[in-house]
Amino acid sequence: SSNYFDDIEAALLEAEKLVSAAKTWRIGDKCQAKWKEDRQYYDATIEDVTSKGEVKVIFDAYQNRSTTHVHELRERTTRNEASQAQSKRIFKKTKAKKKQQRFKNLEENENQKKINGLIFPLKLRKNWTESEKYICLSG
Repeated sequence: SSNYFDDIEAALLEAEKLVSAAKTWRIGDKCQAKWKEDRQYYDATIEDVTSKGEVKVIFDAYQNRSTTHVHELRERTTRNEASQAQSKRIFKKTKAKKKQQRFKNLEENENQKKINGLIFPLKLRKNWTESEKYICLSG
């Protein structure tokens, strides 16, 4: 199964390379590039692009410079996309909590109706003995 996931990962990386290579990157373009130290993607700006596909970037966070290849660039995800995804998660979580509370309230109402249904006959008749009250309440 490890081999299977390695194959999938390799295919995804190859597809990502094709998509990135299809985009024509220019000097000044905002992108995400891999930092060589940890192989993670970070926001960067392109400083130079060679005909061989090498790209010089400057990472936005710490102004570090690095040289990478166009296939290791990807489009930047906008903050708006990220916040929309987060908003969606919060909405789903809130919706689930409200649903759970609604079911809890329904259950409490049903239990209260059952109790009221048992107590109501006692109120109609004032001369119940203690044993009759016990039998009526115990169901």
